[in-house]
Amino acid sequence: AACAAALIALALGACERKSETPAPATPPPATQTPPPAPLPVGPEGFEHDADFDAQGFYIPETPVRVGDLKLRHIAFGAPSDFKQWEAGERASVFGPILLYFEDETSPTNTNELGEDVHTVAIRVLPTGYRVFPGAVSFRATDPKLGEIGFVGAIDAKALAAAQDAGPGDSRVVMTGTLRVGEATFEPLDRGQHRAD
Repeated sequence: AACAAALIALALGACERKSETPAPATPPPATQTPPPAPLPVGPEGFEHDADFDAQGFYIPETPVRVGDLKLRHIAFGAPSDFKQWEAGERASVFGPILLYFEDETSPTNTNELGEDVHTVAIRVLPTGYRVFPGAVSFRATDPKLGEIGFVGAIDAKALAAAQDAGPGDSRVVMTGTLRVGEATFEPLDRGQHRAD
């Protein structure tokens, strides 16, 4: 399967899980190029700063697609979600970090928030992470997507400003390298993105 790694900038979509809104039309997807060198795939184990609250939906500025699957967002839970996960209390559909891919060839349906969403989606939970102000990394594995890793940083000041602004603020707060399998995608256009 064609997979991707991309330098991505992510905008904070909303600070509440139930405030998620669909992304508007975005620039063309990145173009595939051979990988120059192996990219990092994230940490082993689970570690986070208990005082750092990065909760929200992080939406790529440039579309990240793997075949028919599009990364809609990366969700970070509340500090309590990280604590529960590390204590072994793990749900099968939500974790402290969740990558949400939608199959763009699947039918759409209207969810409880009135959004049109694709009916086929993949939720990928972490197999390892480190989450600290200024430095974030995680890894995951999915039967269809393969090994996934992210190494990047959250701008703590931009995150605090986005959280203060409330749902709908779309400033870029996280950047980094996302790896999904072995191929790489170079972003063509980082255009503006809004989450409301």
